[in-house]
Order: sequence, then C-alpha cells, then structure tokens
Amino acid sequence: MYMKRWFTVVIALVIALNSFSLAQSTGSTPDTSRQEKTKRLGPRRQEGVVGTVTQVATDHYTITTVNGDYTVWINSATRFSKQSAERSFDQSALKSTDIKVGDTISSFGDTTTDSSSVIAQVVILNDPTLMKKKMDLKASYGKTWVAGNITVINGSTLSLIGAPDGHPFSVLTNQNTAFSSGGKPIELTDLGVGDAVHIRGSGNGDSFTATTVQRAGRPMNPGVPRHVSPSSVSSPQ
Repeated sequence: MYMKRWFTVVIALVIALNSFSLAQSTGSTPDTSRQEKTKRLGPRRQEGVVGTVTQVATDHYTITTVNGDYTVWINSATRFSKQSAERSFDQSALKSTDIKVGDTISSFGDTTTDSSSVIAQVVILNDPTLMKKKMDLKASYGKTWVAGNITVINGSTLSLIGAPDGHPFSVLTNQNTAFSSGGKPIELTDLGVGDAVHIRGSGNGDSFTATTVQRAGRPMNPGVPRHVSPSSVSSPQ
C-alpha cells in the first residue's frame, strides 16, 4: 500500500511541474466549459492522475489508475503533450483525438473530492518504454532498493525513514557494503542521522541488506535533522 501512495505522489509532482512549464509557454486561460463542469461536479482540489485509457469520448477519457477509475474531462483549454523516450515533451504534435484506448496518460487539473473525475488542464501521452521502467522501479522498491533519511545508526545497522511515504526500514550493512558520496568512497562512520541515502541490495518486508549505500546531496525528508553521533556509530562487523 505504501508503494502505491508513493507512486501516486511522485507522478502528481511530475505532472504539476510539466503543467507549469506548459502554462508558461502557452498562456492559455480556462474557458466557460471548464467552469460549468467545475460547478456541476462540486468541490474539487488540484491533483495529478495517471492511468490507462479504457474509453474515449469527445469531451472525456475514462482511465484506470492504481486507485480506481477516473473520468478525465477535456475542453478547448486543455493542453496536450506527448512524452518521448528521451523524457522530453512535444507540445505541438498531439491532439485529443490521437489518444486511444490502451494508451497511458497523465493529467493534471481540478479533481473532485470523491476522486472520481478531473477537469484536465494538461494531458500527457506517456511513452510506453518510460512507463514500463517506472512501473518496474515501483515494483522493486523495498526488494532491490530503498531510499530515505537515516534516523538511527546502531553499530552496522541503519534505521531509515523511506522517502516515498515515511515507511521505516532496518538496513543491515557488513564488511562487503560499499559506501559512497558524490561518486567518492566513504566509510559508515561518515554517515550521520538525517542523511539522505539511496541503498541497493535485497529486502524482505521492513528488513533490508545493503550492498551499496550512496549518500545523496540533500535531504529527501527535510524535517529530519542531520547530526553525527560518533558514540552510536561503529565499523561494520
């Protein structure tokens, strides 16, 4: 469940950034049809959703997401973009009729509080290769990699708060674990509570055995203060 919530949050942030970029370049303003749908659909909030198209109509798409089905309403103010395998976005090569059943799209706009529909400001046709990579990455979280902030260092064991949604992990290191920061090797004793780390290895549930620990350049959870406690840190056994 925490993986699903993390994936939804990450996608929403990406879509929000993309929509801001598109808005800057197009300068479009919402039309009356969007305002009418907003009134009819009731209370709303800004949110991004991603899913597979199951139905196409002239004024909306139905998509299936990890959290259920959504209706994505479109109108003359909706901006369309196509994602390429190089992660760039073509703002001129896509029309609403180019999106077909089976495509994966991301949309951002006013979402009703019951999370059943979104009045789309931006619709992005996702590249299938990149989407597969994202889904594979999501599926492997907690199994082959974890990321987050260190909360406790107890001997050779790191307690970690996962960056996606705060899920805790107990990360075991040993004499074969490689530590690095900025592409340069470091030691376990160079790590401190609050450090953001990306860890590869193998996991089962909340327990993870690290083969590599990479310290990131900035905190993934800024609320976790960083401090080094030499008395609580010892060399790997």
